[in-house]
Amino acid sequence: MPNGIDGRRIAVFVTNEAYLNSSGGGVQWCTRDYKNTIESAGYNVKTLTYRNESSWISKFQRKLSPAPFQYLVPKKTVSSIERLVREQSKTIVFLNNSEPLVLAPELRRALSPDSKIIFCSHGAESTDLHNTRIFEPGSLPFHARRPAWLGRVIAAEAKQRQALNGTICISQDDVIYERWLGSPRVLFLPRSVEANPLDRNPVQNRFGTVSTLNHVPNLDGIRKLAAAIENFPELRFRVAGGPTAVGERLATKFSCIEYVGRVDDDELKSEVSTWKCFVNPVFCQGRGASTKVATALGWGLPVASTKVGVRGYVWDEDEIPTCETPLELASLVHKMCTDDDETWTQRTQSIFNLAPNVKHSGSLVRAFVASLEENDIQLY
Repeated sequence: MPNGIDGRRIAVFVTNEAYLNSSGGGVQWCTRDYKNTIESAGYNVKTLTYRNESSWISKFQRKLSPAPFQYLVPKKTVSSIERLVREQSKTIVFLNNSEPLVLAPELRRALSPDSKIIFCSHGAESTDLHNTRIFEPGSLPFHARRPAWLGRVIAAEAKQRQALNGTICISQDDVIYERWLGSPRVLFLPRSVEANPLDRNPVQNRFGTVSTLNHVPNLDGIRKLAAAIENFPELRFRVAGGPTAVGERLATKFSCIEYVGRVDDDELKSEVSTWKCFVNPVFCQGRGASTKVATALGWGLPVASTKVGVRGYVWDEDEIPTCETPLELASLVHKMCTDDDETWTQRTQSIFNLAPNVKHSGSLVRAFVASLEENDIQLY
C-alpha cells in the first residue's frame, strides 16, 4: 500500500492556482469544498497548481485555431505529477474542474496501472446548451456560440472520460450527464452549507438576488421573474452584482427591480439582512450547482427557487417547495414576503440541517475509491 511519510495514502489534487483564491465565486467555493473533502477522506493530499498558458504561442493558437480545453494547461504538468508520486503505486489523482481533464489520456499512460484518475466535476461544459439557444451580445466569443462548437465540446468530453476511473459530481443531474459522456463510475456529493447567520431585519415586500448579470442563465432568469413579479406591484426586487450597465438596464426595463450595484462583502450582508427572502431564478439547465444557495442558507435566508436552481442540495419540498415557472416562483416569493417571518426561518433551518458535513462527504469519497478498486478491470 503506498504511503506518504505519515503512513497515509497519497492523493494529488490538480487545480488551477486561481481556483484556490480565498475570494472569488462558485468555482473557488467548489474547489475548496473538494479539497477539504478529500483531506477529510484521510488521504495525504499533495496539491499541484498550475497557471494557464500565457505564452504568445498559446495565445496565438487559441485565437487562430480554438479547440475545446486545448492550449490552457502547461504540458509540464504531467511530469510534475509524476515527480510528486515517484516510487509510489496506487496513487489517486484528482483533476479539479474541466481544464486539467485534457491531461487524463497522457496521465493514464504515465502512471502505474493501479493508480486512479478521478474527475472532480464542477459540471460538464456541454451542459451550457443555452449559450447557443439564448443569444446575449458579448457574453461569449463568436466561435463558442456556434452549434458546431458545442458538438466539438461533447466529443472532447467523451474522449477524456475514456481515461478516467471515476467522476465526482456536485449535482444529481450531473450524474446522468457524466454517464452519458462515458464516465465509468460516478459519485454524487450533496452540497455542504456553512453557517454564517446574519442579524436580520427584513423589510416588508423586499426580496433579492446576488448574481453575475452577464451570465446567460442568470440574466434570463431575472428577466423572466421580473416580468412575472409585475403581477405583484407591491414587491421590490433588489438585484446585486455586475456588470453595472446590465443592472441599470434591468432597472430601467422593469419597475419592480431596484438595482443595488456591485457591493463588497460587508455592504452585501447589510443589504441582504433587509430581505424577506433570497431568490435564485434559474429556468434553464446549468452546470454544477448554484453556490449562492449555500451562501443564502448559511445566512439564514429563506430561498425561493426552481428545482434546477437548487440542484445539488438535499432539499425537502414539504418545507420549501420548488417551482417550475416564473409565475409560480413569483407567487412563492410573494408568499414568503407577506407570511410570518418565523415560519420561513424555521423551514430554512430544516433545509440547512439536511446538508452533510465534510466528515460525512469524506467518508463517501473514501468508499467511492474503494469501490473503484474492488471492481477494477484493467482496460488500458
